Parts: sequence; C-alpha cells; structure tokens
Amino acid sequence: MNRVIAFAVLSFMALAVARAAGDHQSWPFEAPFGSFDATTLQQGLVVYQADCAECHGLRLIRYRDLRGIGLSHSEIVALTSKIKRMVGKKEMAVTPDDRMRALDSHGSSVAAPDLSLTVAARRGGPEALYSLLTGYREAPPDAAIIPGYYYNVAYPGGQIAMAPALKKGSVTFADGVKPDVGEMAHDVTVFLAWSADPTLNERKLVGLTAMIYLVVFWLVGLIALRPGRGR
Repeated sequence: MNRVIAFAVLSFMALAVARAAGDHQSWPFEAPFGSFDATTLQQGLVVYQADCAECHGLRLIRYRDLRGIGLSHSEIVALTSKIKRMVGKKEMAVTPDDRMRALDSHGSSVAAPDLSLTVAARRGGPEALYSLLTGYREAPPDAAIIPGYYYNVAYPGGQIAMAPALKKGSVTFADGVKPDVGEMAHDVTVFLAWSADPTLNERKLVGLTAMIYLVVFWLVGLIALRPGRGR
C-alpha cells in the first residue's frame, strides 16, 4: 500500500512539474473565428498514417473525406493505392470510399480505441491528447510499474498500456522537415481534432458571414429609422 501511495504522489509531482514547465500548445481552431490549417492537417495525416493507423482507426471518416484537409481526388487515390488493410491473415485493398479503419486487425484481446472523436470526447480536448502523447518518461526507480505498462505523467495513475506511439524519425514532411516528437504530437492532434469536427471551417465561415449580414442590416435599419429622417 505504501508503494502505491508513493507512486501516486510521484506521478502527481511529475505531472505538476510538466505543467509548470509551460509546455502548452496553441490551438488556433479553438478561437471563435479560428480554423484548421491545411498544411498542419496534412502533416498530421502523415504522422497518423505512420505511427497510429496500424492499430487505431477513424471509422467516422472515409478516405474521400480527406478533401476536407486540402487533398485532391487524385492525391487521395494515390494515397489509398499504397494502403493494404489486414483482416486476420487476409490482405485487402483500400479505396477512397472505404472508412479509415485500423490497418491491422490482428485479433488482440484488447481492441485499440477508435480515434474519430477522441479529441472531442477527451477532457481537456487537444491539450490533453498532446500531453498524453508527449508524457512518456522513465519511471522513478521505486515506482511499481505493472508489467507491459509504461510510465506517462499525463495519464491518470501514471501507467498506460499503450507504448509510446510517436517515433522520432518515422516521418518526413513534404517540405523535407523531420519533426521531433513534440511537433509530431501537435500536428497529429490537430488532425484528430479535425476528424472529430470536419465541418468546423465551413460552420465558422457561415457564422461569420451571417454576423456580417446582421451588422450590415442593423446599420441600414439604424440609418433608416434615425430621428428626423424624411422631414
């Protein structure tokens, strides 16, 4: 019991230190008139495909929906032509109309969660997911880590069954940049935020347009009804 309490205290202290370090990210799309950046979304897709897609699917998203992050139809066709999905021991081709399910259905007794809504469902939103992806540390010497689990300062209890997902050097972006884990975590978090709300840009544009119209009509009405007009 004492070891459990000590481990909980150490986990809390590590989390407090991590938060105090100020490693908080900017999420422009959360602003009232903010939007998703196409370049960041496409880089996030690259990270997702390289380090997440084998185990975690996006069942609410079809490959054709990737037009929403700025990919053309031909780019989506080129992307899916390179993807093969394993179902048991059978290899299946992927088409633009298919849902973005996990690529390797390896029959594990514990299915990896679908990530379609993970940012929207997670308390703390994108910051919480970013903290989780970058929260892996070496466990304190006296920590009682469950076999097969990993120490993560952002996860409740400090132990998580998922191995560190992001691997430095696993991707190269279109501009030739090889991102570090922090950059990969940021971009894939933005991509997963989009998967949870793929119509955000369009909704905010409609809302902004409606507000502009309302302001214009208000000004016209104010001028038309001002005292003394027409005398």
